[in-house]
Amino acid sequence: MLKSDSEMILKRSVVASALIGLLVGGVAGGAATGWFRDAPEFSVQRVHASHAFDVGNDQVLAGWADNIFVAKVSAKQGEEKMSTASKMPVTLWSAEAVENFKGDLSGTVTLAQQGGYVQETNSLQLMDDDALLEPGREYLFVSRQSKGRHWIVPHYGNIPMPDPSLRTGSDLRNRWKNAVARQQPDAWKEGLTYTPERG
Repeated sequence: MLKSDSEMILKRSVVASALIGLLVGGVAGGAATGWFRDAPEFSVQRVHASHAFDVGNDQVLAGWADNIFVAKVSAKQGEEKMSTASKMPVTLWSAEAVENFKGDLSGTVTLAQQGGYVQETNSLQLMDDDALLEPGREYLFVSRQSKGRHWIVPHYGNIPMPDPSLRTGSDLRNRWKNAVARQQPDAWKEGLTYTPERG
């Protein structure tokens, strides 16, 4: 049975549209998977901080901090840069404050953690080997407030809380209660550069 000219034209049009669709999809897919450009290989970059005081000293750190508290990280809010001049990423987190050792926090707080993922270089940048926080986990935080955010001290200011049934949880709480009771509020103002040893 012979097809009419209009049926043949319609069929050729459908086939041409399908081929164009496949070609466009292939180009888009190729671009997405890196066929046309080489994406950088993923890497972890470690940045080492220099501090103006001994952040490894609990009493000095407690004197510097606005807040020392336990909170449960609920979700990642996003990322931003440290400043217009800095390329260091900052990861923002939402957390629920559950216990205070210094300060009086309650409800949801925004935590700012130095470090994060950089899409342009396909890299994870960590400050002082400070692993990114984990949603659903409780930490003891040592922070200073600025512009509605609680900036946590890398490595020393976000300590994972142990299982509540373990004695180490009580030990950690007592450690920071004692640090706050014996805090040295002016020691951090001495201005001496201190680079903490990596533990």
